[in-house]
Amino acid sequence: MDFDAVAAARAALASVTVPPAPQGPAADQADLLDRPDGMVIRYLIWHPAPGMPPRGTVLLLQGRGEFVEKYAELAGWLRAAGWAVFAPDWRGQGRSGRLAPDRAMGHLNRFDDCLDDLDALAAGPLAGLPRPLVMLGHSMGGHLGMRWVLERVPAVARPAAVILSAPMIDIRMPLPARRLVPPLARLMRARGRGMTYAPGQGPGRASGGGFAGNRLTHDPARWAREQALLAADPALHLGGSSWGWLAAAFDSIRDLERAVIRAGAGLDVPVTLLQGGADMVVDPVAQSRLVARLPRARLVVVPGALHEILMETDEIQAPARAAITQALEGI
Repeated sequence: MDFDAVAAARAALASVTVPPAPQGPAADQADLLDRPDGMVIRYLIWHPAPGMPPRGTVLLLQGRGEFVEKYAELAGWLRAAGWAVFAPDWRGQGRSGRLAPDRAMGHLNRFDDCLDDLDALAAGPLAGLPRPLVMLGHSMGGHLGMRWVLERVPAVARPAAVILSAPMIDIRMPLPARRLVPPLARLMRARGRGMTYAPGQGPGRASGGGFAGNRLTHDPARWAREQALLAADPALHLGGSSWGWLAAAFDSIRDLERAVIRAGAGLDVPVTLLQGGADMVVDPVAQSRLVARLPRARLVVVPGALHEILMETDEIQAPARAAITQALEGI
């Protein structure tokens, strides 16, 4: 591709004056799951720290544009407490199969394909890991995980707890744009332009090239860690979104709304929703509405946190870590 991911990551690293944060422990296992449509889904597994009795497994679901290595620090924190961690790369990103000829393009045909992948992972490599199971999903991962729990997982096999970090219940944008963009994205998809970049998107990261002004985290060290990982392995890079991804996202947002209305009141699973107090990416009103519709849900506002709550400074993310600990201890 024409976009030089290594050069972009190194230039981004030059925009901060602190060393990258420690990455966290390497995974104990990395493997690929072949899917019937030709896609491969990569997943990593961390086992509980040596000497720790296994407490269960956390299914860790990343957000759009992310990759498993970014969460090694969080996985290390969980395994030190006795949890196994199972973390896949979604199709279309990380080191799972890409769907567009331009590897940098963030594209999905349907979010339901990701739910099908989760079904296959749950029936395959995830099935042999310790129980109980906890689902922890960030942004798009929280959205997909919530749909999966509501629509796909039988009641007898549901996770013992659900933890959502800045979940993409809806995308934050001004009301006129929120009304205009979904039908426009679907129109572009119908006209065969689904695999083209949406306006303002491109092969570079949608959040921009430098730390200053980024909308994701206040922590330059954790931000720099991600850039260092991308510089070391440019195949992990993912840029902006296609019209097709946007259309699929708005379809799935509608489907989640319907699933919550249809089945949410009967969801007998504790749900902890972590909301960034300064999040500019996803819609807090939609998050609060979700919590109100679920019988065992609680909202934890993390003051000052931008979108990537679990990549924030230690001080900012402390309430989120405490809420996760409380949710895990309550099982």
